[in-house]
Amino acid sequence: MHLPVGTLLKNGDYRIEKVLGQGGFGITYLAEQTGLGRKVALKEFFMQEHCNRDADTAQVSVPSDGSRKLVERFRQKFLKEARLIASFDNGNIIKIFDVFEENGTAYYVMEYLEGKSLKAMVEEGGALAESTALKYIRQVADALREIHSHNLLHLDVKPANIMLNRKGQAVLIDFGISKHYDEGGHQTSSALIGTSEGYAPLEQYEAGALDSFTPATDIYALGATLFFLLTGIRPPKAGDVMNDGLPVLPQEISPAVRNAIDVAMQPRRKDRPQSIADFLALLGGVAPRTGGAAVPGMAAEPMAFANDAATEISPVHDVLPAPSRQTPPPAVEAPRRDAPAPERKSSDNRSGTPKKSKAPLILLLLLFVAVIAGGAWYITNVSGGNDNGANGGNAMKETAVDDVVLERDRDGNDNGANGGTAMKDTVVDDVVLERYSGRNGKYGFIDKSGNVVVPCKYGNAWSFSEGLVAVELDGKWGFIDQSGNEVIPCKYGNAWSFSEGLAAVELDGKWGFIDKSGNVVVPCKYHAARSFSEGLAAVRIGGWETGKWGFIDKSGNEVIPCKYDGAGSFSEGLAVVELDYYWGSIDKSGNVVIPCKYDNEYRFSEGLAVVKFDGKYGFIDKSGNLVIPFKYDYANDFSEGLAHVGLDGRYFYIDKSGNETK
Repeated sequence: MHLPVGTLLKNGDYRIEKVLGQGGFGITYLAEQTGLGRKVALKEFFMQEHCNRDADTAQVSVPSDGSRKLVERFRQKFLKEARLIASFDNGNIIKIFDVFEENGTAYYVMEYLEGKSLKAMVEEGGALAESTALKYIRQVADALREIHSHNLLHLDVKPANIMLNRKGQAVLIDFGISKHYDEGGHQTSSALIGTSEGYAPLEQYEAGALDSFTPATDIYALGATLFFLLTGIRPPKAGDVMNDGLPVLPQEISPAVRNAIDVAMQPRRKDRPQSIADFLALLGGVAPRTGGAAVPGMAAEPMAFANDAATEISPVHDVLPAPSRQTPPPAVEAPRRDAPAPERKSSDNRSGTPKKSKAPLILLLLLFVAVIAGGAWYITNVSGGNDNGANGGNAMKETAVDDVVLERDRDGNDNGANGGTAMKDTVVDDVVLERYSGRNGKYGFIDKSGNVVVPCKYGNAWSFSEGLVAVELDGKWGFIDQSGNEVIPCKYGNAWSFSEGLAAVELDGKWGFIDKSGNVVVPCKYHAARSFSEGLAAVRIGGWETGKWGFIDKSGNEVIPCKYDGAGSFSEGLAVVELDYYWGSIDKSGNVVIPCKYDNEYRFSEGLAVVKFDGKYGFIDKSGNLVIPFKYDYANDFSEGLAHVGLDGRYFYIDKSGNETK
């Protein structure tokens, strides 16, 4: 399918010598620039799943009518961003010399780098010295700072895409899956989401999760690249980082660098550095100016539609303090097309508005108890994950549940009676059970007194819901009760929490629903499913890119046909749906109540819904009337009559008339 050796392009300006590599979007060749007699790298746009080539003429064609629009869209993206990259004047970014169209496709010509990639260097010679690794990382960071200043995300930063030039400088290459954003931070170019395992964060696995500009995605990959350079080991997958945290880094790595990797690879974007400057500050041992909190105008986590209180796991770092709860939360973005997002803690209010931290009081209280109890709950605030006194842990964050305060600590060492990290609190029949991770990396549950109720033996676990919790054992999911009894055997590929008496489970790649006795209520025949809400559940037939969403009842009857590109759960009688990249709402009969015309729309709360249009947020009522105009840079849903909004860098509350209030 590639061009034959000797092929001439652009009226003989370039001669193909050999193929250097081929991916899903293009083929890279070694070529000679005949006029100058120099070697160049020449990339051809060629979507191998959709394109054909005539062997005699080299002409590229798209035989499928359904694929032509898609291929043309990505060809224009290829050209647009090649021209943008060509405008950069940065020695750490691959230089593009020429861009042209020929043979029914597009090409760009780059400098040919004869040096090794950082991946090859480490594989051949082992892990790098910290000073050497930091030299390369700072050079790549400088490249990313330039790229981000033009509202472009690279999205495939990894050691294999960092080459060394003749001067021994790191050069960032391969912008094949990059995305461009306008000045308001809204996506203007699309790409299929790339997932380089170990270097891609969770959001790169989620359709629609990268529709707003956030450098934190590239920063995760930069932190993962530094992990590889210093250890010689490929970083764990993003899902493993979320569930188990990062492996312990070698002690010879300085505390500041270990902390920088830990913070950069936080599962949630808002917990990472929000700019390259912040990441570089961590490498220097200086806390970033944002404190790890979200930067206004950047993308937020996807909205949780499956349940209102599912698992939210975010390992906290040792050197930096946990992000302040006074920092305004970012606006929720469009619903995911696949699995439900991590749910909010039961201790959070439904709007996600910030609460005042009780950390100083709680820490003093725990310190007092520790002294009285002979150090059983002694807490130290040091870095490194070593044996810090009797407990070896850091108290990092408190949560209040029904007036009972639970302290969350981290590092996986011997933390008193628990031996691990308390991760999540839930209320079950007035009994507080807290999910925590033991020293063996497994999960269990403790009660509010710290007594182990369920031993740490599960590879993963969600929160309790309706008296049961989904747990994973040896790669399979089942359900246990609050005494640890296995109620439903671990035999499913995946499972969500119970909602309205049913739980979504996955078997052999298809989703269905079971009751609390494990009986199959809806057979596993859907490609994706959300939990039941108000008697209906959203389900999808077909793959994530081309599949369609509809709604079924608890008997499995299709109440609303599968015809939507995306769908959320019902709330206050309406559900958000997506059609041709725009969002609106339908009622339970499938009638269109609010036409699909908004860039984003979120579920109704207290009679109003946040909507996004042309980069600004406003509020509509259930008739679709615009109640509060599109003028906010950020907005959250209403709770107790108030909504949290942001405008021109200022954050405040408004009432349902749009009046600012305190």
